Amino acid sequence: MDKPSTNYTGVRTRKSKTRRHGVKFDECFFIRVSVDGKEIEESAGWASEGMTAGDAYILRSELKTNIKKGSGPRTLAEKQAEEDSLRKTREKAKREEAAKDITFKAYAEDQYFPIAEPGWKPETGRKHKEHCKTWLYPRLGDTPLRQIKLSHVNKVKAAMMKAERSPRTMQAVFRTFTMIWTSARDAEIVTMKAPTKKASFKLPKIDNERMRFLTTKESKALLKCVRDRSEQAADMALVSLESGLRFGEVATLTWKAVNLKGRALTLLNTKGKKDRIVPMTSRLHSLFAGMEQGKANGVVFPSRLGIPHKQVPSLFKRGLEDAKLNEGVEDRKMKASFHTLRHTFASRMVQQGVDLYKLQRILGHSTPALTARYAKLADEDLKKAVEQMETREKMKSKEKVGKVVSIHKSNG
Repeated sequence: MDKPSTNYTGVRTRKSKTRRHGVKFDECFFIRVSVDGKEIEESAGWASEGMTAGDAYILRSELKTNIKKGSGPRTLAEKQAEEDSLRKTREKAKREEAAKDITFKAYAEDQYFPIAEPGWKPETGRKHKEHCKTWLYPRLGDTPLRQIKLSHVNKVKAAMMKAERSPRTMQAVFRTFTMIWTSARDAEIVTMKAPTKKASFKLPKIDNERMRFLTTKESKALLKCVRDRSEQAADMALVSLESGLRFGEVATLTWKAVNLKGRALTLLNTKGKKDRIVPMTSRLHSLFAGMEQGKANGVVFPSRLGIPHKQVPSLFKRGLEDAKLNEGVEDRKMKASFHTLRHTFASRMVQQGVDLYKLQRILGHSTPALTARYAKLADEDLKKAVEQMETREKMKSKEKVGKVVSIHKSNG
């Protein structure tokens, strides 16, 4: 179709035979420019879209100026591409800004848990989600992360205190909050440290001073009752009692970690991402030596499914009930459990004179503060030692006083 010229240089027009603009046929305007010696003609737009010959001429003049200056778009296609790029940049910035207004719950559910949870044990993930569902989401869930202040987390704290939750539970809930916040900070959604890091934010301290330790008699009774229920559960208990291993470490112990010749257990990547070597007692060595060894990567105490136990065996718990070690014990911290076996091992070590630094290495504590809870046992032994010394001195003194010395010379 012919494109008649207009009254504007470089601008031509063409009327459509089908497309209408009101009662008239629509009209499309074209502009022509020379780029790198090549004539390029492009559609500037339709009259029905608001384009006029004068507007098309202005567009052409802008392009010609750019061509002359050697910068900016030289064609309508380049101009459109530049506008599209700017639009995408603005939209991206808008989306990023909107993402920064994401709520605590939306961030936790959509971004934090999907990335963090695959690296956790199932029980760890369950606990973190329970913290959110029970305490964090009801009070922080709909609040944008960037708007969460100290006053918000204090509301969570107040609710937990009103519900009389234990200091340990409160510490765990706010640890979950801080982990989510730190993740959001790494993602540059928030810039400040977590409100829980402020000096004025205080949580009740966990009282770890009072712990249950088993006497030799109690240990024997417990092992017997558990063994009556399950040989494997009793053997797992014995390992903890003789090495101080946590239940999770006993459950995931593999045969390649059992060095009978070196009389040691090699634990890799345990709690706190630490490795450690735990010497075997004679009793522990006899236990492993009497077992049928499996494949190097096979667990020593597999469940019925052939995989590590996820929880303390129910038969151990029943054996614990049979031993009646918790009868009349009201304080939860003083109730015996599988973890009591680890504490019992630690108490034995301290009472036999092992210093706290060595005990820290054996138990795999991340800081000396965790091991320091056993210092009182050492102090008690020191007190007993002093008392024994005084008793011996008094006995010697009495012996001297009671000895009869003759003052008569011999006549012989």
